[in-house]
Amino acid sequence: MRSRIWISLLAVGAMGAVLAPVSNSSAQPATATAPGAPCKMGDEAGCKTKCDAKDQAACVILGNTYAYGFKPTKRDPAKGMAVLKASCDSGFMNACVAVGRLYHYGIGTPKDEARALAIFADGCKKKHPQSCTALGNMYEWGMQAGRDLNRAIEFYKQACDDGDTNACVHLGAIYEHGVPDYANAMRLYTDGCNKKNALACSHLGTMYERGIGVPKDESKAVGFYKQSCDDGGAYACTLLAHVYQHGRGNVPKDEKAAVPLLKQACDLKYMSACVELGMVLANGRGVPKDPKAALDVFTDACGHNYAPACGHAGEMLLKGDGVAKNEAKGLELLRKGCQGNYQDACTELRKAGHDPGKAPTPPAPPPPGGGQPKATP
Repeated sequence: MRSRIWISLLAVGAMGAVLAPVSNSSAQPATATAPGAPCKMGDEAGCKTKCDAKDQAACVILGNTYAYGFKPTKRDPAKGMAVLKASCDSGFMNACVAVGRLYHYGIGTPKDEARALAIFADGCKKKHPQSCTALGNMYEWGMQAGRDLNRAIEFYKQACDDGDTNACVHLGAIYEHGVPDYANAMRLYTDGCNKKNALACSHLGTMYERGIGVPKDESKAVGFYKQSCDDGGAYACTLLAHVYQHGRGNVPKDEKAAVPLLKQACDLKYMSACVELGMVLANGRGVPKDPKAALDVFTDACGHNYAPACGHAGEMLLKGDGVAKNEAKGLELLRKGCQGNYQDACTELRKAGHDPGKAPTPPAPPPPGGGQPKATP
């Protein structure tokens, strides 16, 4: 099992949904329930009671709970879309952003980036900060809008100035990775972290860990990772798992301690963490080897359209790697991963003698009465 992990630093936390129709980006939904929220993500009964009483903020949490399957609620993307659409139709703009995300990623509905872009643009024109942030995402990632960092910066600045701390963090990420301005990145991350934005704290930690814009200080980085993870930051939990896996920042190496952190991040729908968790289970790193559990993790993440997970699940099934061999299903998942631009999946398809660009030929049905079909002359 290869160790290639795809992490999109700029994409993490945009709302950000479990990506995509099929994607190798690994953004996550806004999983940490904000202070003062009417209910918690995953609390179907509590959120439904309040949503039925017309608490639209509860409806958004309920809709996202269904759409992404936050435990213990069973995932039902179509039901999530229906709840979010109803809330959006009532005029609640945060719900409209959530609907746009589902169109963007093809969750509970066919993928429609143009419709998502129109929803975000309409909300931004109405001075809704989260809509402007989502619009900035579209320009930053180069999707339906086409990549344009200057437009992304414009919309992030507008949303940040209007109070959306997530927009401030995305702006900081562009200053850190796209248009180097480390002083402004540090300023935005520090301000966001002081406002209890978990993603800001995690990015602040990476600045200290790598010594970018500040003197390198791994111990301080670990402190920010812990703070962010405790506040529901899935990306930070993953980074903290890496700290334990390798032993950094005065933290002794402890691979066993990394496993629950990866599980926590995976449960928060950070798909890159799910792939790492699957690999840990498959390889027995800090835990006994458990290929079946690994396959379950990969398959679930593939169900959220995360291409690397599809690739890993497909490879396990194709080769019977610790699980029952299922060549047809393995090829199906490898093709899904390849179509999501996970190149390792394309490589495995070629090794198996299949053209990644062509759909597999279905087997001939058995003739009436059973037996083998006759060879074509």
